[in-house]
Amino acid sequence: MLDIVVRAFSLVAIVAIGYGAKRAGWVKASHFPIFARLMIRVTLPCALATGYNSAVVTPGLLSIVAIGVGVNLVQQVAAAVRYRHAGPDVQAFGVLHGGTYNIGAFTIPYVSGFMGPAAVVYASLFDVGNVVAAAGFGYAWAMSRARGRALTVRSLTRDLLNPLLVVYLGLIAMRLLGWSLPGPILSFTMLVGAANPFMAMLMIGIGLALRPGRAKVRSAWRRLVWRYAFSAALAAVVWLGLPFSHEIRLTLVLVLFAPIASMVPGFVAEAKGDVELSTYMNSVSILVGLVAMPVVFLVLR
Repeated sequence: MLDIVVRAFSLVAIVAIGYGAKRAGWVKASHFPIFARLMIRVTLPCALATGYNSAVVTPGLLSIVAIGVGVNLVQQVAAAVRYRHAGPDVQAFGVLHGGTYNIGAFTIPYVSGFMGPAAVVYASLFDVGNVVAAAGFGYAWAMSRARGRALTVRSLTRDLLNPLLVVYLGLIAMRLLGWSLPGPILSFTMLVGAANPFMAMLMIGIGLALRPGRAKVRSAWRRLVWRYAFSAALAAVVWLGLPFSHEIRLTLVLVLFAPIASMVPGFVAEAKGDVELSTYMNSVSILVGLVAMPVVFLVLR
């Protein structure tokens, strides 16, 4: 338990380093898109390649992937409906924050410490669906709205084939076929991927505004209340309605209270959205996750 708490507060400390670097003038808020691009295009794909190189992905567990997709799509559609009259930028922002869970950098250390290696596999499979929906359909939908164009089959296909999603789908296919990365490539992905948690949290700190203004604070908390209301409702459906083992259901419920994915502020920057609001929400969701996930585990175990 102590290791989990130390890991979680270490992530918060890296956010503080990024914020401190910005306040000291080492970096500027305008540099945020550069860090976001490096994280999304370089360190995150390498971290995924390293993690999935030894993951056990069986066809029988792929229903967990479908749950990850469904949970995200439900919240993306709800956000699109809720903000349908608020303008394309606001709707795009809502879709990007619909679901999207930080599994690799935050949740997996929690579930591995609480429940062991099997729970890591379940959380990773959920993360496949999470990324397919968030970096796939949600990203494509939001980019279309932010750029003021209709969501057509052509635009959807173009945005779906972004590098992050292609890497994820390629890794899944490799593991289903029983293939692994060659040793030299794995050594490279391990070296670069190890930097991803630091890069992701540093990026959030650079974009963070601790006092973003009352209007943005109210907007952030309204959105977060909606997020956790969905989390509670979806957790009840998973816990009471799915025919899985106790261990799988408990893992999925914990995942639903994970923070917002660290890649989301990067997507917001690409969409030229409100990065300040996104990083503030992300930081608050980390603090909520620090409390909510252990409490949920203690109640349901």
